[in-house]
Amino acid sequence: MEVFLNDLQKQAVLHDRGPLFVLAGPGTGKTRILVERVRRMVEDGYPPEEICLVTFTTKAADEIRHRLSRDIGKDLVEHLNVSTLHSLALRIMIANERAHQRKVPEIADPMECYGLLKRAMEEIGIAENIYSAADLQNRLVWYKTTWKADISILPLPMQEVIRRYNQILKSETKWDLSDLIAHAINVLETEPELALAFSSIHYLMVDEFQDTSLMEYQFLKLLLQGGENIMMVAAAAQSIYTWRGADFQALSREVEKDFPQMERIVLRENYRCGRRIIEAAASMTPEEDEVRLNGNRGEGEVLWNELPDNYAEANFIANTIIDLNGQGVPLTHIAILFRSWRQASVIEQALVDRQIPYKLFGDNRRFYERPEIQELVAYVQAIQALRDYNNGVSDTPIMKGAIDRIINTPPRGIGPKSKKLIRGNAVEISVEALVRAMARKDLREQVRIAALDLFNLLNRFAKMEIDRPSVLIGKLLEETDWIRPLQQELDGRQAINRMRTLQEEAATYRYVDGFLNTMSQKVSFKMDDDGLALTTIHGAKGLEWSVVFLAGFNEYELPSAQSLREAAGGDPVEERHVAHVAFSRAKDLLLLSWYQDQIRPDGRLRPMIRSSFVGKIPQEVLHEFDEKYLKVARDNEPLDDYYASEEEAFEVMFG
Repeated sequence: MEVFLNDLQKQAVLHDRGPLFVLAGPGTGKTRILVERVRRMVEDGYPPEEICLVTFTTKAADEIRHRLSRDIGKDLVEHLNVSTLHSLALRIMIANERAHQRKVPEIADPMECYGLLKRAMEEIGIAENIYSAADLQNRLVWYKTTWKADISILPLPMQEVIRRYNQILKSETKWDLSDLIAHAINVLETEPELALAFSSIHYLMVDEFQDTSLMEYQFLKLLLQGGENIMMVAAAAQSIYTWRGADFQALSREVEKDFPQMERIVLRENYRCGRRIIEAAASMTPEEDEVRLNGNRGEGEVLWNELPDNYAEANFIANTIIDLNGQGVPLTHIAILFRSWRQASVIEQALVDRQIPYKLFGDNRRFYERPEIQELVAYVQAIQALRDYNNGVSDTPIMKGAIDRIINTPPRGIGPKSKKLIRGNAVEISVEALVRAMARKDLREQVRIAALDLFNLLNRFAKMEIDRPSVLIGKLLEETDWIRPLQQELDGRQAINRMRTLQEEAATYRYVDGFLNTMSQKVSFKMDDDGLALTTIHGAKGLEWSVVFLAGFNEYELPSAQSLREAAGGDPVEERHVAHVAFSRAKDLLLLSWYQDQIRPDGRLRPMIRSSFVGKIPQEVLHEFDEKYLKVARDNEPLDDYYASEEEAFEVMFG
């Protein structure tokens, strides 16, 4: 199949040997040139097993393999190396373990690593009030992904924890994902026979090179075995991963030192975004060369709206989505982006209230599916059920499994075996079963006491004359001491915020019954693959939609409070990069919104101001929100003669 390429794209694809550095801004077709270069090389007779294409995510690797399978056939693709860096490192590590006839460790997931780290802290005797396990894990990831970081630069207690943590990983036959690259480098440097087995890579291509750390770059050079046939595709303005060791400026200096004769190409045609969106995105990072792009998709629109508070903002976004969908814009062409996941719950509530289908990117659990939310609702359900039970009503419509959910939340020593005994042959634990458990001889004394404590707690609340569900939830959180242990958990702070957000939502209901009826509907509301996208900006990287809402475009949100503290009055450069990524996800319509007050999960008001980044956007590309501008998402510019055919234009624009 003949594929359209502009002159600069063609130059990159036809590049034969030697180092090549391609600066590819948003919408310039970087995936296309990578795929086409591999196809061209295979068709020109280059052995597929000598070609390696490294991507930042597994999803990107799968997409490239899919495109290549279509172009050159599955058989040839099987011989290509298309994978992430960590997948390559894992293959090397597995080969090394097998060569030494050792059992291959499993990769520990983040929660498992967190648990092992807490265990190391307990064994060393480090109190959580000195180092939070969550903060220590973040510092550990930074340390492990920083090239040649010396453990001696860390405080002595932290050094002891890391040593013990590594010992525990070894004893449990586990690998920490953040260790893989360093381990693989060590193997390639110390195991010459194994290094020789992986020396077949002669042509290396690296996608999203700006997100590569110096340690990962060292790994790439070892894979290349001193060769110079490397193609690096980067977008400096999209460098947003310094927290995991990426430093594009330092990386660029290393590349220039290693490959002084490197050819450099800057792609200039954006096939994704309207002109106004291109200019708005470029205004976030004007110092970067690759953001100066020519548009090929009409004008586009960049709108702004200021709302009284974050709940009003969520309602505005949801109502505008209904309008867009009514005008013919599919929900799958719409995305809502935000800086942090903690901003998501209020938006989710507005979507669920209107039954607008959505899906989450990067996080598979909706707000109402979170364990702490369902457990908190279950407490209210159980209290209401006990009220009815005390009043002689036995057929209360309790949410299935309410007492099952709360019987050991917060932990009170009732494990799975005891729960099974208490439940018996029933589908769920009833109030009667809980009462009987207090006197059952086949249960341990600790379990009987715990059942009595839970019943007394529920009964005390059931007898309180509290009609407002928000007041009930507040007293529950206070009297169960639920919050304190959560403060020490990895996701604890976010969980506490979500619980306070539910309390704030409950404040809109006068009676418990009404709150529970609504919660029953919301808990059963399912995500839909045909719905709109809800994601953080980092989760949206590499994706695109016709319409993008950037919610919470406030100072201390974007740029984040942490970035402003670290900049100490200076320029929060990486946050400008984050804004650039957010803007450039939109093809036709970009809607920026901010609010005057943030209603906190505890109900307090926090005065807010719009992001300082708004002032960087050229005023001629910005319009205050008006429904008349929404039609741009439906009525795109006609196809340009620039494309060879309508099919080609569709391929270029939508992949």
